[in-house]
Amino acid sequence: MSVGGTIEPVYNGLDMAEMAADNGASAILLPVSSRKQLNDMSDDLASRLMVIYYKDARDALYKVLGD
Repeated sequence: MSVGGTIEPVYNGLDMAEMAADNGASAILLPVSSRKQLNDMSDDLASRLMVIYYKDARDALYKVLGD
């Protein structure tokens, strides 16, 4: 989801996850459609980063708010 609110496909989920972890993130929110991109995630990265998947914009909002 972009800052403007549009939902765009994620083409490089693994790169995004690595960059997020390198910059101190402990969790990343990604669309469920990008889960196959993370199959090659290293064990080290998987132990440092929690990946939270969402199915649509409403689901993403609920997960961000913790409901």
